[in-house]
Amino acid sequence: MSLNERYMGRYCKVSIIFEGFLMCKGASKSSWCLPKSSHKWETYWCAIYPGFIYLWPGHKPKTLTNRIALKLNQSMSVQVSPFVYSFIFELFSSVLSDMKLAIQYQTKEDLKRYDQKCSKKSEKLIATEKNLTWRLALESENARLMQLLDDERRALHDEETVRALATRFVVSMLDEERDRREQLEERVRVLENMVNEQSSQRRETISSMDKYRSDCFPVEFIKT
Repeated sequence: MSLNERYMGRYCKVSIIFEGFLMCKGASKSSWCLPKSSHKWETYWCAIYPGFIYLWPGHKPKTLTNRIALKLNQSMSVQVSPFVYSFIFELFSSVLSDMKLAIQYQTKEDLKRYDQKCSKKSEKLIATEKNLTWRLALESENARLMQLLDDERRALHDEETVRALATRFVVSMLDEERDRREQLEERVRVLENMVNEQSSQRRETISSMDKYRSDCFPVEFIKT
């Protein structure tokens, strides 16, 4: 019986807990209070309600006349082995939890309160799962943002490194250019000094030659 069928049975079919086919056979008690049966296994349509089990033989229509009612009480215990209460059920473990509910909650109101309690637990569980989902989503988003921040930091560090290297390269080029200019200026000064010295020597030579010529070849001035 699926979960949807269970809910439909609870709320749309008057608090039914389980319904489906089961293999059963009649049982009686011996003098040792042990069940014994000479009946064969038969298919029954089984419906479990709070406090009751209703059986219909599989080959008969589901009428009130053909219905077999088994009253349950809270003093009964349900084991994994076949359940004995006027009938022996085969493969009872498949409806064991439903039978326990029918024994524990004898009225529709008790079953309704149990369902409401389970619903509240389910709502709390859903809320917890939602909170967990939100927390995981926030942690994932925080991790993504931290990764982006780390990437930005690395990119900024790389950019600063490149900028520092570029600045160092430019400064080095400027220093080399300054040294080259200073060397050129020094060469220009040396050349200017050489030119000045040569010009001074040339003037001195010319002056000496003029004086020598004047001394050796005096010029007579004729007055008219």
